[in-house]
Amino acid sequence: MKTLRLILLTLIIYSPCFSVKAQTVFKRFALEPVAGITYPNSDPTPKATLTYGVGFRYTLSPLLSFNLGYNYGTWQSGKDLIGREFKTYFYLIAIRSQVNLGELFHFDQVTRKFHPFVSIGYGRIQAMASNIREREKVTKVARDFSGNVNAFPVGMGIRFLLSARLDLTVNAEYLLHSSDSLDGHSLDMRLYNVRNNPDYAWFFTTSVSYKFGTKKQKGSPHLEWHSPRLQEKSEITQLANENYAVKMELDSLKQVVRFLEDDYHRMDTLLQALSGSKDSLQRTITILESQSSKIDSMRTTMPDSTVTGIVQTNAQGIPDTTLVEIIFRAFESQSARSDSLAQALFELQDKMNFFLLGYTPKYGRVKAMTDLKLREMVPNTKARIIKVIPAGTAIEFTGFVSKGELIEGNPNWYKDVFGNYFWAGHTSQPWPEEK
Repeated sequence: MKTLRLILLTLIIYSPCFSVKAQTVFKRFALEPVAGITYPNSDPTPKATLTYGVGFRYTLSPLLSFNLGYNYGTWQSGKDLIGREFKTYFYLIAIRSQVNLGELFHFDQVTRKFHPFVSIGYGRIQAMASNIREREKVTKVARDFSGNVNAFPVGMGIRFLLSARLDLTVNAEYLLHSSDSLDGHSLDMRLYNVRNNPDYAWFFTTSVSYKFGTKKQKGSPHLEWHSPRLQEKSEITQLANENYAVKMELDSLKQVVRFLEDDYHRMDTLLQALSGSKDSLQRTITILESQSSKIDSMRTTMPDSTVTGIVQTNAQGIPDTTLVEIIFRAFESQSARSDSLAQALFELQDKMNFFLLGYTPKYGRVKAMTDLKLREMVPNTKARIIKVIPAGTAIEFTGFVSKGELIEGNPNWYKDVFGNYFWAGHTSQPWPEEK
């Protein structure tokens, strides 16, 4: 009853460790044949003998597992100085709880190639002692014995990881019980004034475990070699790496925003300059129209020679050729500013493509394998269709983006010489980076 209470108390204390996220992805069972030697603590002088058995282990968590075992063997002795000897056949069936000390005290390593454990259990032992010999009946009582007694195996061992399927276990165990008759000899209570001298026994065994369990993930590890703490540490490290990546992405986006703000201010300056040139040109045209109307009115009221002289000079004394040159210069200035604005727009687009779409400048030519839709300025099917390129047409491109709209698993879009895009999936080179 005390042992049962101890097992229940252990389950209650370590129940938080049982909620491992491994219902289907970890192996939990193991079958282990056992072999070794046993050495009894008997009244006659004992000797070591062989013992065999088999065990079935179920792992509840990386901390705790249960083992149902069966052992068979003999306890015996040679003749001592007074000629006593015995031979007892025994069968032991016991259930043991095993606690992983590495997981309990947090001294296991990341590799987790081995771990020590302690065990305690309860079982029944059936012993059959016969052919008992003794010489001093005054001090010793000898008799045959056959019966079942309660047994409490207590031990410790170490388990080594051999592979995903096999483990090697070395174990030392001490068998406690209350019987003093397993060796066929009992102390004379009148002589020694003691109640009894229980026939305890040592077991030193080795076993090879075959691990099995889930079939959903072939080659999955055994739960006993999985550490929730190491998994949490790995998850924390992964989360930290993800946070760092997000921080780097935010810094990159902030840089893009600064570039966009600079380009915005520059374009705003260009637009103001263009607006001023437009107003200046409009005033010049108004003046020319006014002068032209004056010249026409003067031709109707003045002689031809006078009109000819006036035509050569305007009301402000500026020759017509100079006025024409002023107009051309104004148009050239406006054209230059327009070119600067267009260049700034192209540069802004390239920067946005580089930071947001993974743009790579690369000149080349591909062939349209089907009819291709050329999209305006954006690598996305929602952009306006400029035209449809017939199949078999050779298309020149100046670069490509690798983060465009994902179509059929391919996010690559080519950019043509006019800044428009067409999807790379239906071209002769669907993946631009491949040679």
